[in-house]
Amino acid sequence: DLGLYNQLLLWILAMTGTGRGLFVYRYRELPTPKREPHIMSREFMIFSGAMLLAFTALVIILGTSTPIIGRIFRDNPSTVPIAFYNKWSLPLAVGFMFLISIGQLFWWSKMTIERLNQSLIGPVIATVIATVGVILFTPFMASIATPSTASDTLAQASVLGQLSGGMQMVLFLFMSFFALFANLSVMVRIGRGNLRLVGGALSHVGFAILMLGVISSGVMSENVVPAEQAGRPNFVLEAGQTRQAGDWMVTYSGQGVDYLGHPTYFLDWQKGDLQFRTKPVAYESNRGQWIQHPEVRPFLLKDLFVAVSPAAMFESSGTAPGEVVVQRGESLRLGDDSYLVTFDDFDLMGSNMGDPNSTIQIGAKLTVRDLTTDEVQQVMPVYRVEPGGQTISAPVSLSAWDLTFQFMGMSVDTGEIRLVIDGVDVMPADWLVVMAYEKPLISLVWIGFIVLTVGFVVSTYRRATDVVQSRNRV
Repeated sequence: DLGLYNQLLLWILAMTGTGRGLFVYRYRELPTPKREPHIMSREFMIFSGAMLLAFTALVIILGTSTPIIGRIFRDNPSTVPIAFYNKWSLPLAVGFMFLISIGQLFWWSKMTIERLNQSLIGPVIATVIATVGVILFTPFMASIATPSTASDTLAQASVLGQLSGGMQMVLFLFMSFFALFANLSVMVRIGRGNLRLVGGALSHVGFAILMLGVISSGVMSENVVPAEQAGRPNFVLEAGQTRQAGDWMVTYSGQGVDYLGHPTYFLDWQKGDLQFRTKPVAYESNRGQWIQHPEVRPFLLKDLFVAVSPAAMFESSGTAPGEVVVQRGESLRLGDDSYLVTFDDFDLMGSNMGDPNSTIQIGAKLTVRDLTTDEVQQVMPVYRVEPGGQTISAPVSLSAWDLTFQFMGMSVDTGEIRLVIDGVDVMPADWLVVMAYEKPLISLVWIGFIVLTVGFVVSTYRRATDVVQSRNRV
């Protein structure tokens, strides 16, 4: 709760009231067609686009309303994961980009199949070349084909879903290029006759560029720490510590405050001769919620996004003392390098993951090494989920070392587990969790937005002048 509920409610009511009011006010002026529009007409394209927007809005409404509706049946309903929106909105986005691609071709009159085919030959060829180029010469395919970082057993059920999502993303890339080249061709043809009429095609070109920026910066976003180096999408820095993160050397140099009095955290980055300091912000609001403001370091081909989560954020988040998050294959040093704990793998213990009426038991295989004696012991705390949703986690002890481990939860998508470790200090006093991503060609998002806005202004100006001229004639 960021204290924005009243503002959001006011915005929703204002937009709804304005839209409904204008509809009622202009209802009698709406023309009634004498016959149903042909499928190859601009009216049908506009109708199809409106329906896709309505379906997309419905998906968002259902997803965001689920926690509210869920309170009718449960005290603490879960939120809908981001994967829900991607699964349902991506096919709609593909259809939407297709309509944007051919919509301008129906701008002035009804189109025939023959004329449509002739108009699209050039854009289709350019689209195929651009799409194949991205697939062959960029990490696009590797990004959408990256397997789940959870254990292989837990990830097997999502293989078909990953393949389906990957093909949809390739199709979305193809349609985005198609929208770009198709509208560029229309804009060139219209611009030769009258530049005042290029606003619609220019807006579509801008939107296509924006979508290409979303694809490049989202799909091909890379963590600065390679998976084979860290095993997880972030890393921990203690005060004064310097560590390697991919090609960068990163140092946690200290803290400061910004112009609003919020704490900032100094991270010094170095790669070769390039050196700079980032100052991401993280603070606790007066409502008890943590607010993070990442810092963006722009470069020519990619931008560096840096965000931090300070130690106080975890201490005040309701987590138990001694709680840590560890990913499969990752190791943690505890108690001033007294122990090394490695999360080896999951153990399903014969659980039937597909049966909602059965009890699910999942063990976390841990290897604990005493770094002073080099003695090794194995331990496996168990996380159990009852058919009704109740979770049970019993602590497991290593009595010889006076250590206790408790499996508190997990993320199947990332392969991470939450452990509470008692008997040893798990973290130093001043530390940060650093999340740093390199997002390629994110500038396309801003370029596309600017082009879209310019096209909108051109169209609005042309429409306004046409209305004035028509009134003057009367």
